[in-house]
Amino acid sequence: MKEDLLQSIIKRVDIIESKLFDRDQEIDQLKVQNKALEEKIASQKEDTRGQLRNQAKVVESLQNEITREHAYHRKF
Repeated sequence: MKEDLLQSIIKRVDIIESKLFDRDQEIDQLKVQNKALEEKIASQKEDTRGQLRNQAKVVESLQNEITREHAYHRKF
């Protein structure tokens, strides 16, 4: 009877260890995915900032052109 009880406990411990190992692997995979996503977000932020800077330059250029045109039309 003691043998059966001991075998049962050993089997349960093995199952728990196996599940713990699987969870650890899953956590490691999620960490890798998380890091990749963080890098992708950082890259997209930088791309967006660059696009916004370019658009701001275009807007400023257009505003300057409008100001010049407005001044030109005032003369006439």
